[in-house]
Amino acid sequence: MVAVARHRLIVYTGGMTTVIFMTNPASDRFIGIADTQMTSGGKASELAETDSKIFSPVGVPNIVIGFSGHVSVKTALKSLRLPKKASKMKVTSPETASAFVEVVLVPAIRDHLNRSFPPGSEFVYGPNFGILVWIKGTDYVYEVGPDLSVTQNKSGFYSVGSGAHYAEVSFDMRPHADPVEHMQYAVKNDIYSSGPFHVVQIEKGSNK
Repeated sequence: MVAVARHRLIVYTGGMTTVIFMTNPASDRFIGIADTQMTSGGKASELAETDSKIFSPVGVPNIVIGFSGHVSVKTALKSLRLPKKASKMKVTSPETASAFVEVVLVPAIRDHLNRSFPPGSEFVYGPNFGILVWIKGTDYVYEVGPDLSVTQNKSGFYSVGSGAHYAEVSFDMRPHADPVEHMQYAVKNDIYSSGPFHVVQIEKGSNK
């Protein structure tokens, strides 16, 4: 069963980044925001928009992923594919959405990363690892942690990364503010996150 968080906001801290997802029944669109800082060897550089931390895997176009963790793991996840039978699974309710994420998507992620990296690669599921998953056309967002456990909440605001705590604080203080302002607050307080930002907006009725 997918665990439902008791607090209003799912947060995973530890990733060298900040990624925010917002969606709820009162809105007609999904919003994803990611910072563009990439830290390697203690040095920070800026990610191009084509290498955003928010993306749809080539083989799973019906989801959007927000990723926190090692850049090579993000690159591997972009080529994620599902088994043919599983890829045809219809998401029509909260129950089928949860089943899709927990029974189909997460095992596919595990198997894909196991094939992509040598056994014992500690950086794959290290403390930086965190995934947000939005199923297109729905209000369903899930978090996948470094142990591949799945959590969900119903607040409509989600965040992963080292700046997630600050995004949460900003949202709690001003829940009706522009979501970009929550990212700005996180960047102001987290040295591992920086602008400019990648902002993704998708109409819930769109399959693009």
